[in-house]
Amino acid sequence: REKSLYIYQTRSLRDSLSEAAIQLSGLDSSVEVMAVSDSARFLFGGSIGGQARLWDLSRTDPLGPPSSLVPSPYSQVRAIHLSDSGRLAVTLRGNSLEFWNIQKPEEPRLLYAQDIDLKQFGDCVVCQVVLSHDERWAVVQDQDKNRSLVIEIGSDATVRRKFPVASRTWRVTGEILFSPDSRFLFVSEENNTRAAYDLRAKAPKRTIVTDSGSYSTPIFSPDGKWIFLGLYVNEYRDPVGRDKVVGFVAPTEAIGDKAKRFPISGFATSIGNAIFSRDGRWLALSGHSSYPRRESDDRRVQVLNLIGNTWKKEAELEPIEY
Repeated sequence: REKSLYIYQTRSLRDSLSEAAIQLSGLDSSVEVMAVSDSARFLFGGSIGGQARLWDLSRTDPLGPPSSLVPSPYSQVRAIHLSDSGRLAVTLRGNSLEFWNIQKPEEPRLLYAQDIDLKQFGDCVVCQVVLSHDERWAVVQDQDKNRSLVIEIGSDATVRRKFPVASRTWRVTGEILFSPDSRFLFVSEENNTRAAYDLRAKAPKRTIVTDSGSYSTPIFSPDGKWIFLGLYVNEYRDPVGRDKVVGFVAPTEAIGDKAKRFPISGFATSIGNAIFSRDGRWLALSGHSSYPRRESDDRRVQVLNLIGNTWKKEAELEPIEY
């Protein structure tokens, strides 16, 4: 009714017209949207004017004042992204990009906000935001198209770390990539340069991972301890031979130490696919496919096993039929 919602507690639909009701107010104009959670604990209400409120019905006292009102982080937003855990929401309010902790839906907490250039971000704002797996870090596209800003959104503002990196941010390209344990940030820069940052350091420093040749997007073992990088080989321009090193696997924490890398060879051109086992102790590699010229497929498969801190080739396979 107008700017208020009314909650009726009833035992049956026949009693639904009971005068015993709880009035929930606080909206700025007439109610337009209303929804109740599956648990019947939370009630969401939105007004025509764009204001929104969330009520915790378990805290409502029928004989007392209306339950506490909490401004919704989704009110008047143009774009929104929910993290995989559901604990973090990214919203755009005007030109303000906001990161909200919504672990307690009735008590949303603003972690960080910054103004952005809407024309530069275009239609897909959240495409240019990448979150770490532990949701402590966010990478946001900078005003310079080839730069991004890394922000420790999960830290107190007085000790929050920020630093720029020389890459654009685009969610699906792998140019900005966090390791599974969120310790390392990998950045694909210009001129085939890939750099890494150890986010546990007080002041994360840039470590060169590769600076020659075009490498694939890093593939991590499930525990984040190992990383695989495959080298792209242009079969029409580069020499082709199974003695050519076309990738390596290395400990993630020592990714900058070339002496600790285990080179991979034995493929006709590039490595087509790589996958770690769930326990991170096996790595399967397959040759590059040449669709639609399937007769040119490299059908070689290698299986590597981690023994101690050393990778050993356990099998080199080719199919009997293909």
